[in-house]
Amino acid sequence: MAQPVARTVRAAGHELWLAGGAVRELLSGHSREAVRDLDLTGTAPAGRFAELTRQALEEDGETYELWPKVSPDTLVCSVYGPRLSTPLLEYRGLGLNGFGFPTTGTDIAADSQNRDFTVNSILYDFERHLVIDPSERGLTDLAVSGRALVPVSRSTDPVVRAELVLRAVKFMARWEADGPVDTRELCSWTAEFPADLVGELRDRGDQAWGELRDFHHECLGDVPADRQRALASDLGPCVTHLLETLLETRRTALP
Repeated sequence: MAQPVARTVRAAGHELWLAGGAVRELLSGHSREAVRDLDLTGTAPAGRFAELTRQALEEDGETYELWPKVSPDTLVCSVYGPRLSTPLLEYRGLGLNGFGFPTTGTDIAADSQNRDFTVNSILYDFERHLVIDPSERGLTDLAVSGRALVPVSRSTDPVVRAELVLRAVKFMARWEADGPVDTRELCSWTAEFPADLVGELRDRGDQAWGELRDFHHECLGDVPADRQRALASDLGPCVTHLLETLLETRRTALP
């Protein structure tokens, strides 16, 4: 499916790259079956990408039943198959920081600052077979035994910090079969967290806390609580306290 879409997008004068976990897993030597998510990024706005995707799918006899849909809240274009609730692929235009709402229309270097970890910021041009490493260290961190989880940027925003460490615990749980994950630089960052990170998060209001609770379930809902605690303990007492609070909130919310 990605190939006809890529050809149509490029014919319209835009660039398109494979991004995120798919690139990470393929470069790590895993098979295509190990790829869980198909994420794309490029220079086309989400609406234009949706138009071009419809055009490509209508011209392709095998994928004509697939349909793209753009979220106005996230500016992400998701392509769904018949009777599927999970998208087959998601596209997000090159992103830009500094706004209180999703913004696209930047370049590869600026977009990489929106990524969580360096190993997830690598892009792959599957038409030209070209690997792009905007952080200039993603490939190096990927080659480390067990992989290195290095934040792309050291945000001081409590919500960003919380979401990033939840994603870190998710990846640690997912990758532990390949060996211990190198978290040294991640731990040097979490050591800077305030002792009352949970208090700062609650000060953001019930909606922000509720969204973080949902994000925790999305990231770690299938990871046993004891395993979450053990992995969080590797990232320091502040992260441990955050996980304990979220787990307790989830436990008391269950009927």
